[in-house]
Amino acid sequence: MNEPIPPRPPTPPDDALPEARSGTVGLLAVLAAAFTVSQFYRTAPAVIGPELRSGLALSPAELGLAAGAFFIAFSLMHVPIGVLLDRYGPRR
Repeated sequence: MNEPIPPRPPTPPDDALPEARSGTVGLLAVLAAAFTVSQFYRTAPAVIGPELRSGLALSPAELGLAAGAFFIAFSLMHVPIGVLLDRYGPRR
């Protein structure tokens, strides 16, 4: 019942915290922008589909094939990116 309390880890000095927070905010902004662009690329073919069909004289099947080719390339790139992230990972 009388076990010693483990010591707390040392806290960083107060002057280091604003720099860490500014880096975190910048990283969060970059990730939010990347997510927004990714969502745009995923939804753009559905939104501009009618204009693509009329402008390029595509049938619905050809438009679906073009959109499918984008998503196949997008999914195939996950493999090398995953390997690179596993190999190099987040380093500080």
